[in-house]
Formats: sequence, structure tokens, C-alpha cells
Amino acid sequence: MGFIRLIRINNLLIIVITLIGVWYGSAHSLILNSQFISYLLMILFTILIAAAGNAINDYFDIKADRINRPKRQVIEKTIKKRWAIIIHWGFNLIALVISVYLSLRLHSWFYVFIHLFATTLLWVYSIFLKRVYFISNLSISFLVALVPILGYKTMFDLNVLTIDMRFPTLLILGAFITNLTREIIKDIQDMEGDQKTHVKSIAIVSGKNIARRWAIATQFHIIPLTVASYFLINTDGFGVSEITYCASISIGVVALFSILLGIKETWVSLLLKISMIIGTLTFFTL
Repeated sequence: MGFIRLIRINNLLIIVITLIGVWYGSAHSLILNSQFISYLLMILFTILIAAAGNAINDYFDIKADRINRPKRQVIEKTIKKRWAIIIHWGFNLIALVISVYLSLRLHSWFYVFIHLFATTLLWVYSIFLKRVYFISNLSISFLVALVPILGYKTMFDLNVLTIDMRFPTLLILGAFITNLTREIIKDIQDMEGDQKTHVKSIAIVSGKNIARRWAIATQFHIIPLTVASYFLINTDGFGVSEITYCASISIGVVALFSILLGIKETWVSLLLKISMIIGTLTFFTL
């Protein structure tokens, strides 16, 4: 149970669902052929890096977690610190082997580069970037957006990408900015622990009210995305993907008004997460 909580299985499942959705939305099939097996290896490679990142983040976050999330703390309660490090390096090593195989199989060293880039960024984030004003929020949001980008890149290398990329681009941009808003909201939730661990988040440096204004500013991306999706729907017609996308946008609008009205951050964070999950399901229907 401690191991499952350490690697944050719920977040890993969202990654798997996103990447399966990216494949199905273009290939419209889950037949286990050589191309899909290569794609599944890419999914395994991605979740191993994410799990390793979660482990190292918790390793360096013990003090803050004792304050912000005492019930969710895993390291030192159910898993020893050295096992967290072993899990981190073990998963990263397996992911490296897979990235080398994919690079050779698809004639592109992009996968090795992504492995080195993502593992380095997650390590640097855990020990340094998460304490840097706004950069911490951007780093995690970028990695979230990188997941579907990696899926589409792999499909392109496998010669199975068949869809118009305009709508997926809107989804990826929406995921990046919605997650950015959620990271700022989470900073407000974590103020007590962050203050004691010298984290220079927006909420700590500028105060809760300024942090909420940052969240409002980022969540206003809903407006241009809505306008862009309106023109796409007028061009391509209204189908299942448009319905799920509009549902995701609608919940995002509710989250925006919740921030404007000063509603509790826990509720806003939940709304933003639901919006992102529904947006993820849209990948299946493209």
C-alpha cells in the first residue's frame, strides 16, 4: 500500500488513459500488432519516469509533507528513505533501457533525449525548482502537457498518425494552462508547510490574494480556447469529441468563477482536476 501511494498510482493511471486515448483517437483500434506494442513500451517508459519522479519528490519533501499532508506521508512511515531512492533509480534505469530500444526501433534518439530531459527536470525540481517563484508551477505543467505530445510524436514515428492536429493542440494547451492554475491553487493550500521549508511560491512571496489573481489570470485562457473551439466546431461539425471538450471547458468556467468568488481552494482544485480528466477523455473521441 505504501509503495502504491509513493508512486501515486492515480496519477499514473491518468497518464495511461491519456496515452491510450491519444492512440485510439487516431488509430481507432487497440489490436496488439508490432506498432501498438512499441506504443505500449512508450507508455511504460512514461509511467516509469513519472513514478520515479514522484518517489524522489516525496524523498525531498518529507518535512513539508509532515505539515501539509501528514496522513498522506509515506516515506519514513511505511517506506524507508533508502527504498525510495532505490525505487527512483531502478525505475529510471528500466525507463532508460526502454528509451534506447525505442530510439533504435524508431530511428530517432528523441526518446533517449526525453528520458534524460524529464528525469533531470524532475530531480532538479525536487531539490531546487519547486522552491523558485512560478518556475515550479511552469515545470510541472510543462511535463503534464508533454505526455500527449510524446504520444503523438510516437504515433508519427510509427506512421499511424492520421488526424488533424488542430483540436489536439487545443487540448494540450488547455491541459497545460489548467494544470498551471491548479498548481497555483495548490500553492495556496500548502502555504503553512511551504513557509516552514522556505519554498518561494507565489502564495508565500506575494500573498494569498496575489496568488488568487495569478490563478484567475491563467484560468482566463478558457475564453480564447472557447472562441477557438467555436470556429473549429463550425468547420468540422459537432460530435462526441466536441461534447466532451465543451463539458471540460464548462467545468473550467465554473472553476474560474469559483476563484473569483473566493470559494475554498480545495473545491477549486477538485473542479480543475475534473476538467482535466474530462479533457483527457476527449482524446479517445477525436
